[in-house]
Amino acid sequence: MTTTITPRRSTVGQGSRELQFVSFALGEQSYGVEVADVHGIYHGLPIIPNPDTPPFLEGEVQLAGRRVPVINLRRFAGMADIPNRALPRWIVMVNNPAGPVGLLVDRVIEVLKLRASTLKPPADTATSPVSDYIVAVANHEGGTMYLPDITRLLHDAVP
Repeated sequence: MTTTITPRRSTVGQGSRELQFVSFALGEQSYGVEVADVHGIYHGLPIIPNPDTPPFLEGEVQLAGRRVPVINLRRFAGMADIPNRALPRWIVMVNNPAGPVGLLVDRVIEVLKLRASTLKPPADTATSPVSDYIVAVANHEGGTMYLPDITRLLHDAVP
C-alpha cells in the first residue's frame, strides 16, 4: 500500500517512520514524489510531439510497447521553458490508475529518506509554482523541498 502524502491520508508530523522520496528540481526549487508512486526515472528518452493536446503536455514516449503521456511540469506550473535546451531531459515516470505518466523535470536530484515527523503542512505563503498542489514541505540540506499531491496533479493535468 502506498503512503502518498495527500490531505486525506497525510502523514505530516506523524511519528518517526521513514518515507522515501525521489527529489527533482524545477528551476531553483526542489520537489519530491514518494518512491512508491514512481514507476521509473528516464534520461534522454525521445519525446514524440502531439499537437492536439494542451500546451503543458510535451508529447508521448514509447515505453514497453505503449505510448505514455509526458507532462511538462514547467509549463503546467506556468514557468517559462528553458530556451535552447541542448541537454537530454529527465522524465520521472509516476503511477496513475490509467497507466504511467511522465513528468518532465529540469533534473533529478536524489532518492532520499525523510522521517514523517519532519514533514510540515505548507504555509499559506508557500511560493511554489505548483503551490495549489503542495500538501507538505520538508527541510532538506538547508533548503525547502515541496511535496505535491501527485494524484490530484495528474488528475488535473492528464485529459
